[in-house]
Amino acid sequence: MTNEEKANLYGHLLNEHTKIGNRISEIKGQNINPSQSDLKKIKELEMKKLETDGVMAIAQNIHQQKIQIDLIELAE
Repeated sequence: MTNEEKANLYGHLLNEHTKIGNRISEIKGQNINPSQSDLKKIKELEMKKLETDGVMAIAQNIHQQKIQIDLIELAE
């Protein structure tokens, strides 16, 4: 995977994360007392947001490991 492809994937994940957060805010902002249906949807969206966070964290970790490997190889 090229750096451009990685950047595009990360950008997509970040965009999804933002969209989910915006949707949660929208649902919460519509009613002071959300319905059970609204609460269920918020919970589902929050879980999806956490999944996106996890994927982004894994991607960042892999990228950092690759940089460390490259630096070690340069030092040798």
